[in-house]
Amino acid sequence: MESSYEKKNDVIINESTLSKEKTPVNIAFVTLVSIIVALGGLMFGYDTAVISGAIGFLDERFNLSPSMSGWVVSSILVGAVIGTALGGVLSDGLGRKKTLILSGILFGIGTIGTAIPSSLAILVTARILGGIGVGMSVFLSPLYIAEIAPAHLRGRLGSMSQLAISIGQSLVFIINYYIAEGGSYEWNVEYGWRWMFAIGAIPAAVYAFLMLFVTDTPRWLASKGKKEEALSVLNKINKDVNISQRELKEIENSLNANTSANFREIFKGKNKRPLFIGIVIAFMTQWAGINAIMYYAPEIFKQSGASLGSSFLNTVFMGIVIVLFTLLGLWLMDK
Repeated sequence: MESSYEKKNDVIINESTLSKEKTPVNIAFVTLVSIIVALGGLMFGYDTAVISGAIGFLDERFNLSPSMSGWVVSSILVGAVIGTALGGVLSDGLGRKKTLILSGILFGIGTIGTAIPSSLAILVTARILGGIGVGMSVFLSPLYIAEIAPAHLRGRLGSMSQLAISIGQSLVFIINYYIAEGGSYEWNVEYGWRWMFAIGAIPAAVYAFLMLFVTDTPRWLASKGKKEEALSVLNKINKDVNISQRELKEIENSLNANTSANFREIFKGKNKRPLFIGIVIAFMTQWAGINAIMYYAPEIFKQSGASLGSSFLNTVFMGIVIVLFTLLGLWLMDK
């Protein structure tokens, strides 16, 4: 006859084994929702790269000094910082879904504003407004996916946001190329850059529309006491009702355990090491200088001796390489 100790150990081993197994999930539903949410990255990619084709014409149109030209380029990042800060607060209050819809609307308004400015001040203001929208989306998209994706798919699905950013950048390089090639230099100075910005309103509108059909995450719903809605979403994710009920219980336990947590907790104990690693990685990816290349690619190619058309075409090839290596990273992510 087994001792109570042995029985207890069997239970612990069985539960541990079950927790590591891939639970049966509705992959089609999770993937579709993740793709829709990840499209927020497409807006970010579009807005960060569109300026590369427009800035040379903007310099001529508004007679910008080097410092003002740099301010026009970087003003979107000011908005992105604001959007990232607001995104966390708004998503906790309004929900992930509504905040992501708001991000698409803000981006759309900002994009249209940059296409029809009557002054430099309006152009910069519109860039900042659009930046707030993309800041919200680039912060919330991975968070949403992390809260809805099963553990064994979380890395790959979470990386879709980065893939969408890369596709958005590559797409805008192609659009900029065809617009620049479609008219004379004078036409581009007066109208071409406006079309480069204006086309960005299309993905913004599509994104905001598609987000209307996406539910909020189970974690946010549970945090607001909407247990039935949270369970309904979990039932769409999982093929086993019992698993959904267990996950809901785990979410509730997690929420109850974090009620007394505060911001200072991330700087304590074992949290310090992953925090440090995360900050260093985030810093070094920016310090590498890719943003400068992204924002000024056509101008860099022009100054190296390429013609206007060739400089824009070279950025297209650069965008293709970015997408290919993002796909490679996606493939390697969960390995």
